[in-house]
Parts: sequence; structure tokens; C-alpha cells
Amino acid sequence: MTRAFKEARQAANCYAGWKEEEMPGFHEVRALSLHLYKKAGKDGQKIAGHASEGMIKNYQRDRDHEEIIWSEAIPDLNISEITG
Repeated sequence: MTRAFKEARQAANCYAGWKEEEMPGFHEVRALSLHLYKKAGKDGQKIAGHASEGMIKNYQRDRDHEEIIWSEAIPDLNISEITG
């Protein structure tokens, strides 16, 4: 997925003139989307795309100590509502 994202980013030529290390990567964009969901008062965990509840727990083990509740995702964020 990361490699495919990089190839698509390069094909789109969105960052012409940027150094490789300056360009946003897949995980940065993904983290931003989860942050925006949380900021909008929605459960970004639902769209995280982890294959299992165990993977979510693994990612959050050191970040917080709240219990994680697994649920199915419905991507329903209208980003224009929070970006102005």
C-alpha cells in the first residue's frame, strides 16, 4: 500500500520540486485523516483499516490505555465541514 501510494503521488506530480523526505507519505496522510475524524467528533478508528481488533490494540498499546471497541466502518466525513 505504501509503495502504491508513493507511485500514485509521483504520477500525480503534486509535489514537483519537493525533496523526497519533504513529501507526505501514506502513513502521514492516514494519520491526518484519523486526526480530522477525531476533531470532527467521529470515531476515526472505524476507518483505520486494520485487519483485526488485535492490530488496533497493538498500535494503541503505548499511546493510551483506553479499551478499544471494534466496529465496522462507514466513511462519512465531509471534510469541508471542519476545514472551512
